[in-house]
Amino acid sequence: IYQNAQLFVNPFIIDTRSPKIDSLLPSVTLLNNINQDSLFFIDIEVSESCDTALLPSFNFVEPLGFSSLSSNTGLSFWQSDSVYRAVFDIDDNDEIIDTLKVSIDNIHDLAGNEVLVDTFLLDLEIDTKEPLLIDYQLNTSLLNRQNIGSNSLEVLLTFDKKMNVIDDPELRFDPSSISPSLLEYSSSSQWLTDTTCLIYYDLLNSSDEAFNIDLLLDSLKDLSGNSPSPNSIENVLNIDTKRPVPITINPLNNPIYDGNTGASLFEVEVIYSEPMDINQIPVLDVIHQVDLSSSISYNAFEGVWQNDTVFIAKFNVYDENIEVDSID
Repeated sequence: IYQNAQLFVNPFIIDTRSPKIDSLLPSVTLLNNINQDSLFFIDIEVSESCDTALLPSFNFVEPLGFSSLSSNTGLSFWQSDSVYRAVFDIDDNDEIIDTLKVSIDNIHDLAGNEVLVDTFLLDLEIDTKEPLLIDYQLNTSLLNRQNIGSNSLEVLLTFDKKMNVIDDPELRFDPSSISPSLLEYSSSSQWLTDTTCLIYYDLLNSSDEAFNIDLLLDSLKDLSGNSPSPNSIENVLNIDTKRPVPITINPLNNPIYDGNTGASLFEVEVIYSEPMDINQIPVLDVIHQVDLSSSISYNAFEGVWQNDTVFIAKFNVYDENIEVDSID
């Protein structure tokens, strides 16, 4: 007895074709020291549906010893059965990498076929090397009223990397109130080379003072968008456009009487609002509606600084047998 032939439709399939990687799409094509704290990932697109219970293994082939990216399997996941998002932690190793080759394994299709292992050139550049400030020069450390005008402050900066010279070089200041209340950016500023810039600021005609000013360099960038290191020059500038004023004038003898007649016997204490240059002797005048030049005269050679804010002025007094008041 022979069995009648029967046809069973699609009782099994044959799948010996391995899946392949169609594309690798990084979230950015340049890693620098600005975006290195952001979430970085690479989407792996596979040619067919895969076993999503398995986690792909991502391997860096070139350059040897590369360690700036490390897999974060806790955040990585399958977006679909054919797209895996591999998330990475970024380590700032202060390096420049133009070419990055990778390989990927531990991907299986639903039939259990493992992915064809190959080496891929990743569309990614890494530049986490900050441009180093190797030299700086200021034309002065103190700006005063004599400097009011154009291009009063000159700052020459030189870096060890090529910089972004498309944007005009500019600084920020700490405290930030310095600009624009005292300093105004000058259009004369320019890049002299791709590593050196000369920055000018005008000193404005205002009455103010600031000391131990820091210059902030974070608005300057290299070709990869990295800010300089160090990103500030500390305590290099002082500005004082505030005129000193005498806050107190005290005659040490009042009124002037016969006992004050003679050379330098009448003294006046002058107290100033801020420390003064004690190598300079102030000039004092006696003002009254009556001409007193024959009765009292300032003896500048005998005046003396008690400290940097207190000056003792001395006057010669002549007995002219007069009586006046309200003398300035």
